[in-house]
Amino acid sequence: MKFLAFTLVSLVAATSFAKLTSSQIDQLCLNQLVKEAGNIGLAGDVHSSETLSEILVPVVEREKYPNTEIQNSCIKVSHDGIYECQLFIIGKVNGVAMGETYLEYSAWVGNDEKPSGIVNKFVEVSRGH
Repeated sequence: MKFLAFTLVSLVAATSFAKLTSSQIDQLCLNQLVKEAGNIGLAGDVHSSETLSEILVPVVEREKYPNTEIQNSCIKVSHDGIYECQLFIIGKVNGVAMGETYLEYSAWVGNDEKPSGIVNKFVEVSRGH
């Protein structure tokens, strides 16, 4: 009987994830990254006083950066809702990429389909010009 109850709970939890599309998951994870940016450190190609909040300004203030392309994609890597995400912030001039910032982060999305947090309290940053 306990096994049957566990199976039913597992099925209900699994179907709750099926309600979200991959682009919705991507946006949920990105929103969580923005929300927690003040508490997340940086590693990699960063300036000494630079913060994640500063890097994410084009994501937060889209209307001020109309020529910036934002690409965020997340892939589920565990059954308990851990997603590994890749964020590209690409600055463009006349449609030509003039510089890009790449960030890797991991987020956790709970069974209630809400992001519960950023897994690591640091983000890996790479840049190209």
